[in-house]
Amino acid sequence: KTLPSTVQEKAFCDSSTVPLNSMQNSKKGKVIMAIQVTETSQEYEDLPPCWGVQFHPESVSTQYGIKLFENFGRLTTEYLTRSHRKSISQKNVSNEGLNDTQSFLHQESGIGLQRNEVNVKATPENQFAVFVTQLHMKINERIISPEEYFEDAFSVARGTMSQFWLDSATCQWGRGQTSPKTSQSRGRFSYMGDSEGPNSKLVEFCLNNTDRTFKHETSRGSNDLIRHKLRVSQRTPEDKAWEVSENSEKDIFSYLDSDLLWMRNQSKLMFAEELIENEKLRFSEIEFDSWDKDFEFLCGYVGFFGYGLRKLCGVKSCGVHSLETSRSVKAEPFLAPNLPRACNNQSNMNDEFIPDSAFLFADRMIVWDHHEQKVYLLAWDKTDERERVESWMRKMRTTMVRTLHPGGERTTDPASVIANELIGTTLEEEKGYSSAEKEVAFSLSKKHKSFGLSPDVNDLEYKASIERSLNLINVGQTYEVCLTRQLCSNRQVLDPKRFYVTLRNINPAPYGAFFSVGSDSSLQAVRNDQSCKNHSCFSICSSSPERFIHISGNGKVESKPIKGTIRRGNSEEEDEELATKLRMSDKDRAENLMIVDLVRNDLGRVCESVEVPKLMHVESFETVHQLVSTVTGTIDRAKHSTVETIRAAFPGGSMTGAPKLRTMQIIDELEKSERGVYSGSLGYLSLSGAADLNIVIRTAVLTPNGVSVGTGGAIVALSDASEELHETYLKANAIDNALKKYFQSEESL
Repeated sequence: KTLPSTVQEKAFCDSSTVPLNSMQNSKKGKVIMAIQVTETSQEYEDLPPCWGVQFHPESVSTQYGIKLFENFGRLTTEYLTRSHRKSISQKNVSNEGLNDTQSFLHQESGIGLQRNEVNVKATPENQFAVFVTQLHMKINERIISPEEYFEDAFSVARGTMSQFWLDSATCQWGRGQTSPKTSQSRGRFSYMGDSEGPNSKLVEFCLNNTDRTFKHETSRGSNDLIRHKLRVSQRTPEDKAWEVSENSEKDIFSYLDSDLLWMRNQSKLMFAEELIENEKLRFSEIEFDSWDKDFEFLCGYVGFFGYGLRKLCGVKSCGVHSLETSRSVKAEPFLAPNLPRACNNQSNMNDEFIPDSAFLFADRMIVWDHHEQKVYLLAWDKTDERERVESWMRKMRTTMVRTLHPGGERTTDPASVIANELIGTTLEEEKGYSSAEKEVAFSLSKKHKSFGLSPDVNDLEYKASIERSLNLINVGQTYEVCLTRQLCSNRQVLDPKRFYVTLRNINPAPYGAFFSVGSDSSLQAVRNDQSCKNHSCFSICSSSPERFIHISGNGKVESKPIKGTIRRGNSEEEDEELATKLRMSDKDRAENLMIVDLVRNDLGRVCESVEVPKLMHVESFETVHQLVSTVTGTIDRAKHSTVETIRAAFPGGSMTGAPKLRTMQIIDELEKSERGVYSGSLGYLSLSGAADLNIVIRTAVLTPNGVSVGTGGAIVALSDASEELHETYLKANAIDNALKKYFQSEESL
């Protein structure tokens, strides 16, 4: 672009080091970094010089922040003195033009989706409603816990195609408190549902239709291998089978955006105060915007966006090497040379069973309010199907309400008793280890070698990638690289639900989740018939402590990036010392600040205002302390939808590094395999316009191939390769322990 004659270019930056979306300001391969306004024009003669300073939060928030501003003030004063300028009184800087600038950024960012405005006027034939009611208990009754329902009721529905549990595991049902080893109350609601509802559907999406395939029974009765981008499996009107359709026109973001908008426009909200035995439900209509309960998931989609969807969010990258072109792996041993390499030197070990994204539409679901000790039942259905809805709700009451006997009941849930017996003293045994000792114990002291996880990239290679990242940081290509690898086991977990119960008891997390696609019969079919390998068949067992993004119905946005990890202490005194060490760590604070700056930028693309109410607070979890910040904003609902906001911020900056786009390109060059589900986001998209998604970390992905666990850490200029390597094992410890306990119990059955 041509600058006015009154403006001179003063400094440039080589465009090869700048993210692609900044190139609109480039000239001759360089990006303008500084300009000077000259006084050759009459319109500028009477104006004082305008000064400004550009800075990164990671600079200003250090001990040198005050010095930066002092230098700025001194230099401007010196300039004025040298130029014999008249003294200039301070003037308030006007915000005029801010909205125009923000509008320009929205237009130039390249994130905008074509809004699929679907303004279909609701008619009696196509009117739907979200029916909501609260379970009512008599004095001699109690409601079963989420753990009990998950193990008892869900285990009955073993032919179900998909099931989910969005699990606030840090808040224990029946006690209204967090896990005793955590210092903050984070979880409140748990959500559970499956694909058994009459209106449920499963949406699966693959980015590259030349790499992924699905097989299904066609209308002609033959099994055809169909390559495609998006597949929707939906129940037929007769509720007897699944109807499959292909859609190559929309990506997963635009499909969910338009479908949620269509259903919201078709739906109203119906609420009945209490479901009382033998009494008819009395529903009354209320506006979605008038919903006054604290939970916001009023039916909608549950599922995940895989890390591969970065390619739909502005990342122009070479992509990760495929199976055929992946780099050869040298035979150097890693820290446990006697363990088998479970991944067999192959990348994307689970891709044949997992799409890049999958979402289940939940038309029947249960909500547990852990704080208020209340349970709600929700159903999305046609308004003229009220009898069907009430029948389901009464059936659920029968399933979920227990009668108290005169002698009373045990206060501890059976599921917790079983899991705690299974876990034993695992955590207590480990408390004496240092970080390095934990890593050695993790790698070398396994009683059952086949239980353990082994890396797809050996330790020497991973350390070499860390050194390459440090070199790129030193030459200015990036500030921070979130480098990862996969830990794998080729042993199948045949009961994913039982494994998840084990994991959540070892490592309860506020954004935990279980999401499964493919019934137990599907898993058995894959084991018996390799031709079934083109079916989706996976379970995601997540104990994530990190929130990617929460969007409320009124447009309030919150992200809670985590950067900085340290183990828990053996005593209260040591535990506090470790928390203080993390809080004061220059390296961890630098990691966190850079990601906060990145998240602020991401949200700023769609939010009218962005704030950081909490910067680098230490939050304590069952096995580690974490350094957590909170970034908030407000979106203009007239301009941006919920899904557009998610797309603008995806993938979470804590899993990429900064600057975001350039660093993701670097990651693609450094990492051997595609991350898949790991580093993506899992959660819900509500018909109310709300959404809540975690960052998929501390997560095991289970398929007929075995188990994969992504792990990694942020590389900054102060990083030490050996310490970063140890951190990858520390973060996988809880899952490795859960696997060992699961397989040990399986052998004893």
